[in-house]
Amino acid sequence: MKTRITILLMTALLLVSFVLPISAARPGDIAGKYYSTDIVTTLNGAQIDAINIGGQTLISAEDMRYFGHSVNWDAKERTLRITETTAQVKNPPAVSRSSKPSGSVMGNYYVTDIVTYLDGTPITAYNIGGRTYIHAEAMREWGYIVNWFGNTRRLEITSPKPAGYVYHIPLTQGTEKQEGDAAVGAFSVTLTQGGIETTGDADYFDLSIQSDGGGYTFIMAFYQYSGLFCSDALFRLLDPLVSQSYDGSVSCDPASLYDKIGEVLTVTVNGYRAEEVIISTGAGNGHRDYYIEVKGLPHLTEAQLKEITITLTEH
Repeated sequence: MKTRITILLMTALLLVSFVLPISAARPGDIAGKYYSTDIVTTLNGAQIDAINIGGQTLISAEDMRYFGHSVNWDAKERTLRITETTAQVKNPPAVSRSSKPSGSVMGNYYVTDIVTYLDGTPITAYNIGGRTYIHAEAMREWGYIVNWFGNTRRLEITSPKPAGYVYHIPLTQGTEKQEGDAAVGAFSVTLTQGGIETTGDADYFDLSIQSDGGGYTFIMAFYQYSGLFCSDALFRLLDPLVSQSYDGSVSCDPASLYDKIGEVLTVTVNGYRAEEVIISTGAGNGHRDYYIEVKGLPHLTEAQLKEITITLTEH
């Protein structure tokens, strides 16, 4: 009888162990061990403090301020924002090497509730001794070039700016138009290695594309004093898609217009179509501009660009 009761109790405990949820890790909880490494890690040509976690290299987020980045801590929001500025190295701190053999346990790393952003996008980070470390290899997704040289045990990271991810490319230059010229508003511009092809009203404005290393913006410029005029038809197509205007007359959540914009405006880079497009407008002395910001596309250097298309159709 006792044996039977014991078996029933053990069965019940096993069932409970499967049903009860495992408590979630909390900030300050130990997440694992970090290790010494003989790998020399550089950012923009200079050595930066790095550690090893599970075979992955992590670099000091706070030290990136010496490697051409701004590093801003917001205690209220509990965010750490790392943003590339000049990509120029200036007075980096000396990196001390551990006397322990590579792979030796150096200590614990901890769960953190601080959200770390790299160039505006969250990146996985860990707390080690009150300092924040981010995955070096993951930085590729932000447009950074990360190269591993096994023979010399060296990991080299290069920021988007010096790596060719920041550029400005003119696409079209409008021709002189007179107000009242017939125009439908719709247009298409395609840039390939063979040149630029345009249709519709592409010659009513200057168009260029610029990359900041994290995304792309198309700039449409209408210069009154240069003789470039846009018909009311083109303004009528664009204005309902604007989420921010220069005079403050329009201000709304850009995400609320994603679907509407997607119905009439197509932007592709190397065959990848942008699903999130934001249109804003500005004006100055003798000109009016539209800024078409596209998100969610691969980060490409200027040399990697094979084809760019932007097409606006009628509503």
